Amino acid sequence: MTRFICLGVLTGLVLMNFTAAADLPFTDKERQTYLESVIHALQSTPKSSINELEEFVGLSRREKCRSFIESTTLRCLQSEIQRNCETGSGHAIKSCAVLSDALLVNKMNENKFISRETRFDISESSANFQKAYAKALNTKFGLLATQMLLLSKSSCQDSDSRCLAKEIDQYCSANSDGKSLPWQACAVAIISFIQ
Repeated sequence: MTRFICLGVLTGLVLMNFTAAADLPFTDKERQTYLESVIHALQSTPKSSINELEEFVGLSRREKCRSFIESTTLRCLQSEIQRNCETGSGHAIKSCAVLSDALLVNKMNENKFISRETRFDISESSANFQKAYAKALNTKFGLLATQMLLLSKSSCQDSDSRCLAKEIDQYCSANSDGKSLPWQACAVAIISFIQ
């Protein structure tokens, strides 16, 4: 069975309830190996396929998996993603599970980056909400990536996924708190921006 949902939900924990990266039930090496697989998947998959998976995750969240209880939404999305990767259009994508996992982490944590008030402001001031929202979210991801780069003790080449995974894990382990920004949200947001 494929390992789904970025390292913590595998043990039955809900994505939003981590207290800190130190409390994750995985070692540094396991987290970094996982992040490296996300980096490889993003680098080796055509943008059109990533967009297709992103659309599937968003549509599933809005339509099939809509719930006021985040854990219910998350379990539903896990099932939908697994089904899509095994039998749906996603099965043709080599890294479907890893990519869907990362996209789901981003989707479930958008509110950690863009507040309800900011979403309202975007909807009031923009003719194209989706485009303006995506730009605002990308700006937040970029700020996080920039902060990581400024605080980094080493300099990784874009092609050195092992080095990048280690830097991202170390930064997010030190700077995530589980409430305002879970480790998973931090790590996947940075990877999304730099890839």
